[in-house]
Amino acid sequence: MIKKNILDNYFFRYLLSSVFAYLYTIISVILLSKISFLKIEVVFFLSQFSKAIILFLIQKYFTFKNNDNRTLEQAKYYTITLVLFKLFEYCCMLLINLTSINYLINITIVLAFASIMKYFVFKRIFVSSSS
Repeated sequence: MIKKNILDNYFFRYLLSSVFAYLYTIISVILLSKISFLKIEVVFFLSQFSKAIILFLIQKYFTFKNNDNRTLEQAKYYTITLVLFKLFEYCCMLLINLTSINYLINITIVLAFASIMKYFVFKRIFVSSSS
């Protein structure tokens, strides 16, 4: 039996990119808020916007190792997916909030569920059916 390299696993690389995204958000918000005079809302928006662009490249070239020439099409689907997931996450947060669950547990449940769902959607966007 041949032992498969763990970095050859899409889900493991997706997990690594998710950890990177979390750390990037925290570090970029802290750094931007320290070096600029912008309000925290603007800093957070800039952090999320830059993270979306960076993560698109990470998902395409690291997580799913996709080097085909469909980048613009994939960027379109990726952007639509992100917007829809953000709306989904917000609605879920509001609904779960009605149950009076602690907000930290609420956030954890919603983001964990959305992250797992995003894995399958992103895999469909980036992994060509011929591979």
